[in-house]
Amino acid sequence: MKLFLFIISFSILKFCISGNTQGNKICWEENQLLTWKDFRGNIPNVSDYGAKTYIVLRYEQITPNEISITNCMLKNKSWVASEEKSSVGIMHEQYHFNIAEIFARKIRQELSTVVNPSISQIKIIFDSWIEKYNSEQILYDSETFHCLNALEQSKWQMKIDSQLIGLKQFRNEIVSLKNVSK
Repeated sequence: MKLFLFIISFSILKFCISGNTQGNKICWEENQLLTWKDFRGNIPNVSDYGAKTYIVLRYEQITPNEISITNCMLKNKSWVASEEKSSVGIMHEQYHFNIAEIFARKIRQELSTVVNPSISQIKIIFDSWIEKYNSEQILYDSETFHCLNALEQSKWQMKIDSQLIGLKQFRNEIVSLKNVSK
């Protein structure tokens, strides 16, 4: 079994194994929302943000024909300043997590179409989507002004919800790889 982990850093990050809520992590589920109680990390002395959701997108080869793409939040690395706890703020953080799920599904979608992918091809596909993912997270924060622009926040939420529905068939973490005898 080969294991690959890719962690991206900025105001939001990614990590998971499997399962949904196990101790320090929460893996994305459609009907499970984040709460401020999930944010257990230490608040940094200096930060431009009032909260940080630490998310990990990860891929793992389960069998020669199956790969798992997971999207999880680490509780002990996610934090919120007490004065920033609001329903608007937690919803903004939830949508960072939802954006990560969109990109996990896009990775699953592409991998489901590749025939006989090598590990290096899988990594290239994964890394390519991670670059796009990072750009999308930055754009989300920029356009919503970190949730302070209510109109833009609402637009983004509708866009994200629509994308999740459109990619619903790729919600399963496990991707069956297409293998054709050579």
